[in-house]
Amino acid sequence: MSIYTEQERDKLIGTPIVEVLAHFGKDCRDRGKGMFLSPLRDETDPSFHVSFKSNTWYDFGMGIGGGVIDLVCRLPGCERKDALDTLSIINGRYPDVTRGFKSARRTSVKESAINIIRVEQRFVSHSLIRYAASRGIPANILNSQCQEVTFRYSSNESLRISAIGFMNDLGGYSLRNSKTKKSSSSFISTITIPDSGSVIVFEGFFDYLSYLAYNGIENPDKSVCVLNGVGNILHALSILEQYKEIYLYLDNDTAGKKTAETIIGHCSACDQNCDTVCNVHDMSHLYHAHKDFNSMLVEMISKNNLPSNTKDNGNHSFKGCPAEIGQDQLG
Repeated sequence: MSIYTEQERDKLIGTPIVEVLAHFGKDCRDRGKGMFLSPLRDETDPSFHVSFKSNTWYDFGMGIGGGVIDLVCRLPGCERKDALDTLSIINGRYPDVTRGFKSARRTSVKESAINIIRVEQRFVSHSLIRYAASRGIPANILNSQCQEVTFRYSSNESLRISAIGFMNDLGGYSLRNSKTKKSSSSFISTITIPDSGSVIVFEGFFDYLSYLAYNGIENPDKSVCVLNGVGNILHALSILEQYKEIYLYLDNDTAGKKTAETIIGHCSACDQNCDTVCNVHDMSHLYHAHKDFNSMLVEMISKNNLPSNTKDNGNHSFKGCPAEIGQDQLG
């Protein structure tokens, strides 16, 4: 192991994280506002954030982050004691004698592009209606909020797949069926209720649909922001700060908690510099025993805590459910 002066060490620690990603054969394309595909796991929606100013990173999907040394140590073929040597190789100080076995562990696999073939405004696929019902979503809400999307992969144009599609603000879709969890493009979805000073925030669209189903309504009573993946949080912050009341229905996991902290921290800073004062309410305590809102809804239906006839046709209503999650319970 080489010995480095303090000056050399500081220079190596300043190696841009993007150069580290490129060296290890990772996808180093900035997907907007410093968001990248995670080099630590396979994903199709970018959730790995790089701060170019501080040269630090955070993986929203794993709930971990750090500096360049921390990143190098988590990539294949390197231990902490070898981190500075690896950075020296990246900076061209030593010949790269390890590139052979590192590149063999590359995990970044380019996803086949999704091509949208057809979009139906009302669902005709019984399998998709049954799938939504199995997750507690009645047909009336499904038809009100989603579309039936038929798509294919560019690598296999003869195979056509139908999925529940939820449109984002760029016109792309989050796509779900019993076997598929994809997106034609990843971005936030927003629904603006005129003159609403409140917004409800969800990680995924099934949690948003669950909110509607739980409260027995087909359309939202507040403005809505669905992140479609915590990696899109930076796209949402400038929108959320415009509301006086922000209600977070995020997942009860590390990534969800970190995202909530990010929103709370941003809005607290905004309170000091903006005209609008934001009150942020973390609503995850309402389903504290479950991973997310949808998991709670499914369990309540299975225990007959909510009126449901989903086993018949998936067209049920939750009017009169035991405790509506509404304004009277908040804050």
